[in-house]
Amino acid sequence: MSNALQGISLIVIHTPSTSSAAVLLLTLLLCRGYSQEAPTKQIVALLGDDVVLPCSLERPVDVSQLQLEWARTDLTPGFIYVWDKNKENVDDKQPSYVGRTSLSFDKLNHGDVSLTLSKVQLSDKGLYRCFIPEPPQESFVDLVVGSFVVDVTQSSYQAEENHNITLEWTFTTKPDTPISALRILCSLNTDRNPSTLYHLHDGVKFSEDEEFSGRVQSDKDALREGRIRLQLSRLRTEDSGLYLCEVDTGYGRGYNSCRVTVSDFATILTTEISLQTPDHQDMTPTDDRSRVSVVAVVTLLLVALSLVLLHMSFVAFSQTKTEAFLYLPSQVEDSNHQPQGDTRAQQH
Repeated sequence: MSNALQGISLIVIHTPSTSSAAVLLLTLLLCRGYSQEAPTKQIVALLGDDVVLPCSLERPVDVSQLQLEWARTDLTPGFIYVWDKNKENVDDKQPSYVGRTSLSFDKLNHGDVSLTLSKVQLSDKGLYRCFIPEPPQESFVDLVVGSFVVDVTQSSYQAEENHNITLEWTFTTKPDTPISALRILCSLNTDRNPSTLYHLHDGVKFSEDEEFSGRVQSDKDALREGRIRLQLSRLRTEDSGLYLCEVDTGYGRGYNSCRVTVSDFATILTTEISLQTPDHQDMTPTDDRSRVSVVAVVTLLLVALSLVLLHMSFVAFSQTKTEAFLYLPSQVEDSNHQPQGDTRAQQH
């Protein structure tokens, strides 16, 4: 215990008139001087960054003469930094942290035991324990490590002329990152020169190019969540192309793109008609066999029908010929047996 605390103890012991209540109050004040902040915090760090793992006392008490420990709960040995009376003890230090951890001596004089971890690696993610053996107290920090990424929620968009679409990108953020630190440039890249539809520099929004003037709306609140949302209205066919967004946050840079295709009404109508018309090239052998079978059946039916009609015609013709043959001889016979007088009468 420090000399200051020993002096206070002597005063309490050698003052008979001090009541037990005063002793209790003084004890509580001393304990409160060494109490720590919230026991668990989460810190997000990007690959290669330097990050500070916070750990401090509520009151600015000098802890430079005490023993302090920082450790990983999932490693053996788990010590990543041990401070023992004005110097670091490296005897049991985890090898992967050698040369990458440090404490501030000036801050130790004010009860700040925060650890600086340099050149963060993916393997650094995990739960860290800040511990002061005397008097015993501890807190924990959960370190999350990631790389800076710019991504798109949709890689391609199909839209009609005069309609609206919303393009969206996401990027890696850190807690409490101010919008004033962001630099974002989104542009349309075609065979022509690139056209800017969104430009944010140090939190200040600049005007878009003339062809997008008055047609782009951005969501400023979404930027705090690591999202870029741009609504493009009254679409034109000239808006088709590759849309690229570049993001610089100060702690990371990246870009990503998506493609937009805007079709006019005539193109959409032609496409729908072509989709409804079967494509012979896309027909499978099974379809071909089915078509051949149908044609064969229809042909057989037509042949059978033709034969039936031919047979019916032949039967009808035969009946007519028979009737004609039977009728003509009877008429000749009747005429031969007719009386001659009648014949003469007819002649007269």
